[in-house]
Amino acid sequence: MMDAVTIVHEPGADGGDVDGSPDRLAADDLVPAAGTPHAPAARRRRFARRRPIDWKLVAASLAIALGVALIAFGISRSVTGDEVTKLPEQIESISPVPDAVQVPAQANVVVDLIDGYAGEMTIDNVTYETWRPRAVVDRGEDVVTGGQVDIRDGVVYDPNNFTLTFTPGEDVGFEEWTVGNHHVRVRFWEERDGEIVDGTLRQYNWTFNIV
Repeated sequence: MMDAVTIVHEPGADGGDVDGSPDRLAADDLVPAAGTPHAPAARRRRFARRRPIDWKLVAASLAIALGVALIAFGISRSVTGDEVTKLPEQIESISPVPDAVQVPAQANVVVDLIDGYAGEMTIDNVTYETWRPRAVVDRGEDVVTGGQVDIRDGVVYDPNNFTLTFTPGEDVGFEEWTVGNHHVRVRFWEERDGEIVDGTLRQYNWTFNIV
């Protein structure tokens, strides 16, 4: 049996509604008469209690979103990224790249110079001695060239490939990089017959991060 209702209606001058429209009453316009126990279903739903916000769920979602953003940033600036810009024309490449993150704790620092250039490295305000193996070994009438230069601790200059390589190890006081930022300054110059060519001395600075 349908609930009894009282129709609350204010007619206009012409017998219609105040706005002049004909009398039409929607279900939600029906007001329960006094003593009726229930309102129409649509009105009950309108006043239904809202579900409370789950703040733990919100916090977890924000944490996940932040983590994804940090991972994306790390990948974009990782050691494998192509972020090297504005290198001097005398430097072909460097590793780790400027502002790189996620660099391995035992990574080498490598500077690849153009042909005819040499240099030295200063890392975290310490200038390391550069080991320069002989590029040519004279064995009587035989000349051996283009051999592979052995890697050793500290800075090694490879005169065959014109590279400077710094390798952590016991000889330099640490075998792994500490967590945080590290600063590299490379000074480089053109050489002829073992002498620095006047006016060719330059330097370049960059940092990388160990996590």
